Amino acid sequence: TRCAFATGRYPQRAEVGLHEPLTARDRDKGLPAGLPTIASLLKGNGYETALIGKWHLGWKPEFGPNRHGYDEFFGILSGAGDYFTHGSSDGGGADLWENLAPVQRVGYLTDLLSERAAAFITRRRTRPFYLSLHYTAPHSPWEGPEDEAIGHTSHGEGPMVEGGSLKVYASMVKSMDAGIGRVLQALRRARLDRNTLVIF
Repeated sequence: TRCAFATGRYPQRAEVGLHEPLTARDRDKGLPAGLPTIASLLKGNGYETALIGKWHLGWKPEFGPNRHGYDEFFGILSGAGDYFTHGSSDGGGADLWENLAPVQRVGYLTDLLSERAAAFITRRRTRPFYLSLHYTAPHSPWEGPEDEAIGHTSHGEGPMVEGGSLKVYASMVKSMDAGIGRVLQALRRARLDRNTLVIF
């Protein structure tokens, strides 16, 4: 299936649908260069842009968020990363990035994303901003903040429901909810809460 972008200066066609899943082994697939994104359109209109969290639209730099309108990127390129080792669950190795460089951080991934989003919001700026925060939670591998001591080399085969439980799921959602609260609190502290559109 193809979709036409005929909005003025973007008269191009792009594939629609999924090559699923995009894994570290699918290095030659991703979001094609030149397609408009909300980030590229807002950046073109003077916004500062950032993506924090999950990208999952291609591993090569030309497929990455920095080439699609985001000034800053902090997060994972794959669909599911270990919440503690930050490694790709599809065998692609380390998968925590700051822009185009792999980085190492200590901590639960949901908390790291929340901290980074709050820091971005409270930064002094002269331009409006667009922040896209894509949590990986709740998503396999099923690890709550208290699960650091469990094994992180294999998360089981089969459907993504394997290895989880309602208790772990609830713990992951609770952590994400707390992180969203921290981001909203950062907006209030920066006195931006009445001048910011938040879409959840």
